[in-house]
Amino acid sequence: MYFNLMLVFFSIVIAFAGDSILFALHNAASEAAFFPKTGFTPEVLQFKKLLFAIIGGTLAGNHLLLYYVAKHPFAERKKWAWNAIAFSLLLWFVIDSGMSIYLGAAYNVLMINIPALIGIGLPLLMTRKAF
Repeated sequence: MYFNLMLVFFSIVIAFAGDSILFALHNAASEAAFFPKTGFTPEVLQFKKLLFAIIGGTLAGNHLLLYYVAKHPFAERKKWAWNAIAFSLLLWFVIDSGMSIYLGAAYNVLMINIPALIGIGLPLLMTRKAF
C-alpha cells in the first residue's frame, strides 16, 4: 500500500521533472541507446517531456488506484483485490519489460521495472495465503 503511495508521488515528479537531475542516469541511458550520434536535440527533449508527462500522469493514476484497492478491499482480504493487483502488475511488467528489451532499453527494466516489481510483488506474494 505505502509503496504504491510513494510511487504516486514519484510519478508526479516524472510528469513534471523528468528532465531533472533525479532522472539523469535514465536519461543518459536513453540518449546513449536511441540518439548515440546526435544526442537529444531540442525537439527530442520537448517530445520526451510530453512522453514523461503522459507516463507520469498515467502511473500516478494507476498507483493511486492500487493504493485504494490495497487500503480497502485488499485489507478486507477480498480475493479479487489480490488478483487485480497481481494481474495488473504482471501485465505491466511483461509488456513494459518485453518492449524495453526488444527496443534496446534493457536499462529501463533494471532501473525502473525490477525495483517496482519487487517493491509491489514481494509483499503481494507474502500475503497470498491470507486470500
